[in-house]
Amino acid sequence: MIKQLLIVISLCIILVSCANDTKSDKPIVTVSLPVQKYFVESIADTLIDVNVMIPVTAGHSTYTPLPSQLKALSRSGVYLAIGSLDFEVAWKDRLASMSSDLKWVRTDESVEPCYGIHSHGDEDGDDEHESHMTMDPHYWVSPRQAKVMAGNMLKSLLVHCDVDSALLKSKVEILLAKLDDLDAKLKECTAKAFMIYHPALTYLARDYGMTQLTIEQEGKSISPREYAEQIEKAKELGVKVLFCQKGYDTERVKGAANDLGAEIVEIQPESSDYIGQMTAIINALK
Repeated sequence: MIKQLLIVISLCIILVSCANDTKSDKPIVTVSLPVQKYFVESIADTLIDVNVMIPVTAGHSTYTPLPSQLKALSRSGVYLAIGSLDFEVAWKDRLASMSSDLKWVRTDESVEPCYGIHSHGDEDGDDEHESHMTMDPHYWVSPRQAKVMAGNMLKSLLVHCDVDSALLKSKVEILLAKLDDLDAKLKECTAKAFMIYHPALTYLARDYGMTQLTIEQEGKSISPREYAEQIEKAKELGVKVLFCQKGYDTERVKGAANDLGAEIVEIQPESSDYIGQMTAIINALK
C-alpha cells in the first residue's frame, strides 16, 4: 500500500509541475541504466537529452523512481529498455502509462541470450520467492553484444527522434570502431577464467571463451560446500583476478582473494564510463 501511495503522490506532483513548465526543444530519451546513456550520447551527441531511471549505485529490483525522473519520462518520446532487467519487468506497465506517445523499445533484439535462474519476491516485499529461467540482462559487457545494442538504439532513434540522421549514422560508426577495439583486446587476453561475486560478466565469459566462477547465485551467497568447490576449480584454472561490484559482500570477496592469492578488481559494469570500465576489466584479464 505504501508503494502504491508513493506512486500516486509522484504522479500528482508531475501533473502539477508540468502545468507551468515549458518543453525542451530537444527530444528526450529515457533509459534504465547509466551505461545506456553513454551509448545514446555516443550516437546522438548533444542532439538528445537522456533521462536515466536507475543510479549506478541502486539495486534494480528495489529501486523506486523519483518524481523528477517520472516527469522527464512523461516528456520522453521513447524508452530504450535493456529488455529483461528486473526493474523494467516490474515497472513497465506503470512507466509506459506515463504518456500515450511513449514508445517502449527493447534493445536486446538479436542479442545472443544467456539464461540463468532468477529469484525474486513479489512487488509488495513478501518473503516468498519465485524462481524461473530468465535472460541475463548484462549483455553489453560483451563488446560483440554491445554492437547489437548500439545498432538497435540507432534504428530506434532514427525512427522516433527528429534529429540529424546523417550525424547519428556517422557517430555510430565511431562507437562501433571503439567496440571493435575492445573486442580485439579481449581476444588477446590470456586469462581463461576469473572469479566474480555477482555473475555480471556472463556474456563476456561466453563470447571470449572464459570460465566465470561466482561467489553469489540467485542474489544469495553460495553455500560453504559450493564455495569450496568454486575455490578448488578456480585454483585448477589458475584464476588470478577476482571482480567485485560496489555494494556487495567485500569480506567474502577478501576471503576468496586470500584463498586464491588473487587480485581484487572493483568494477561498475552499469557505469556511464563504459570504455573505462571495459578497459579495467581487460587489463585485469591480461
